[in-house]
Amino acid sequence: MASAGLPLDACRNQQELTAAISRLWSGETVAVMALSDQNDLKATLNHRELLADLPLIVVLPATDRETVRLGYQLRPRFINFQGNNFAEVTSVLEKLLTRFANDLPRAF
Repeated sequence: MASAGLPLDACRNQQELTAAISRLWSGETVAVMALSDQNDLKATLNHRELLADLPLIVVLPATDRETVRLGYQLRPRFINFQGNNFAEVTSVLEKLLTRFANDLPRAF
């Protein structure tokens, strides 16, 4: 999948996420977060205020009620789950990136 000419930044741990959040430029950032486990999700919730204005796609580690409840606290545009087909994630990401590339409003 093309990135619509926008830079991509992969964060593999909470330290990299913190550094990436501090570099964010408002307006052209989409975050896709594949959270490895419940602890990773809870740690990411510590950043929810900083992530609040970002279009966010979250891939949760499980489908249980508590995990989904915590995932929604991140206010994502889209939620998927580990082990699911990522075609929908790709589609949502492409739509968001296309909006940025075409300077369309941020609303999804």
